[in-house]
Amino acid sequence: MINSFHSLSQHLVDDRQLIDGDVQDIVTKINTISGEIHDLTIKINSSLGEANSLKDQRTQKVKELSQYIDVNSVETSDSDFQVYVAQGILLVSGLQQSTLSTQVNDNNSGLRDVLLSVGAGTGTTITSRINGGELKGLMDVRDTIIPDYQERLNHLAYKIATEVNKVHATGYDLDGDTGNNFFTDLSRQAAGTDLATELRKTDGTTLDIAAGDSISIGGNVGATPIAATISVSSTTTLANIASSLQSALRAAGSGTETVSVQSNGSLQVTSGVGAITSLSLSISGNSTFNTAYTFTTPITAGGGTGSSTATSVQADDAATNIALSSDVDGTPRNIAAATTSGTVPGGNANALTLAALKSGNVTFNTGSDTFQKYYGNLLAQIGSDSAGYQSQSDFADSVVRQAEVERERISGVAVEEEQLDLVKYQAAFQAATRLVSVAADLLQSLIQIF
Repeated sequence: MINSFHSLSQHLVDDRQLIDGDVQDIVTKINTISGEIHDLTIKINSSLGEANSLKDQRTQKVKELSQYIDVNSVETSDSDFQVYVAQGILLVSGLQQSTLSTQVNDNNSGLRDVLLSVGAGTGTTITSRINGGELKGLMDVRDTIIPDYQERLNHLAYKIATEVNKVHATGYDLDGDTGNNFFTDLSRQAAGTDLATELRKTDGTTLDIAAGDSISIGGNVGATPIAATISVSSTTTLANIASSLQSALRAAGSGTETVSVQSNGSLQVTSGVGAITSLSLSISGNSTFNTAYTFTTPITAGGGTGSSTATSVQADDAATNIALSSDVDGTPRNIAAATTSGTVPGGNANALTLAALKSGNVTFNTGSDTFQKYYGNLLAQIGSDSAGYQSQSDFADSVVRQAEVERERISGVAVEEEQLDLVKYQAAFQAATRLVSVAADLLQSLIQIF
C-alpha cells in the first residue's frame, strides 16, 4: 500500500513536470509564429503591389497561432497589423514584436509562469490572463486538475495513517509497551516563517491557510458577540491576523483587549475589563483542511492566555511521505495487537480493531466514507473528468470543422465548380474560334467575287 501511494504520487508529480516542459515548448512556438507574422507584415508594407499572397500567408500564421493561445488580430487603415493574445495583450504591432518567456514560480512547486516582454523590458506575468488554446488547456491540467487529484490522494494517505495511529497507539505490543505509532506522523510542521500559511497553535501544529482563504472570528466578550472576517493574501502575516483579531475584540469589549504573537507562533490573547467567554478562528474557503483555533476556557479580566485545542494538520505531501514508523519498521514485535497489557502475549483485540478500519466509515474532507470508497470515488472522478474533457474536445473539433466549411463556402474556391467553368469557357472559346474562322472564309469569298 505504501509503495502504491509513493508510485501514484510520483506519477502525478512527473505528469506536472512533463506538462511544464510542454508549456515551455509552446511558448517557443508562439514566439516563432509571432516573429513570422511580424516579418510578413514588414514585407507586405514594403511591397509595391497588393501582396495578396503574403497576406494569405499571414492569415494562415494567425490561424496557426490560435491553436496555442487565444488570439485576436486587427488590420488598421494605415496598414498596421496588430495581434492581441491573452485577453487583449498586444503581441505584434507594425514593426514591434513582443516576446513570451517562462519563469520558475517557487509558489507553484517550481513550475513555470508565462511572461510577456516588450523589447528589452522586464517580463510581466500573464499566466492568469491566458484564456484559450493548447497553452490554456495544459496549464489548467498542470495547475488545477492534477493538484486536485494530488490533494485527494494526500488526504487519503493522511487519513489512513492518522486513523490507524489513533487505534495503534492505544494498544500494547509484545513487550507490554503502548503509545507507539504504526505509520509516521504526516502532520505538517511549522517552517519558521511569519506568513499566515504557517499560523501555529500552541502545540506547534499549523493551520493550513493559503492565499485567498478567509478566517472567520467568532465568540463573545461577556454577552457581546464577536463577528469579523480576515482575508488572507500571500503576504498576510501573523501580526496582521493578531491586529485584526485585536480590533474585533476591542470593538465588542472594553477597548483594552490585546493580541500578540508569541515566539512559538501562537497568539496570546489578553482580556480587557470583561472576560472573553468564548473565542474561535475558523478557516473558510480551504478544501484541504478546515479547523478552528479555539480557546476552551474563558479569558478572565486583566489577562490570561487562551489555550488552544491540539489539532494535527495534513502535510501537503502525505502520499509521498507515508511510511511505517520507526517503532514497527523491521520490528514486528512492536505491533500493538493487544488492547490491555494483561492480554500480552496472545491478545489480538486491538489488531481486530485495526482490521475493522478497512470497512468502517471515516470523516474525510468530502464527507463520511470508507477508505476503499473514497479511493474508488477518486478513480471514478478521474475517469469522469477524462471522458468529459474528451467529449469537450470532440465538440470543439466539430465546431471548428463546421466553421472551416462555412468559411470556405463564403470565401474559398470550389475545385469542382472551377473545373466546370473551365470546360464551359473552353467550349465558348472554341465556338468563338469557329465563328471567326467562318467569318474569315466569308470575307475571302466576297473579295474573290468582286
